[in-house]
Amino acid sequence: MSAMELRNFENQLELLSYTEQLAIIEYLAKLLQKRQADISDQNKSADSWLSETFALMDSNPVFSNGAKWTREELYER
Repeated sequence: MSAMELRNFENQLELLSYTEQLAIIEYLAKLLQKRQADISDQNKSADSWLSETFALMDSNPVFSNGAKWTREELYER
């Protein structure tokens, strides 16, 4: 929101009664809380792939029976 839009919003807000102002402010606060929750959910889902990958690796351990491979051998396989 630009400074001019904010000024217009404030001017319009002043024309309303106190209860109307409170209703609008409560609505905006709830809207901001919802947006914040959506953003945090997106961040959690973006980070969850790493936890899922490690859980999958832990549930399916791989044993090489002590065999060691060079980098070139791994690229060939």
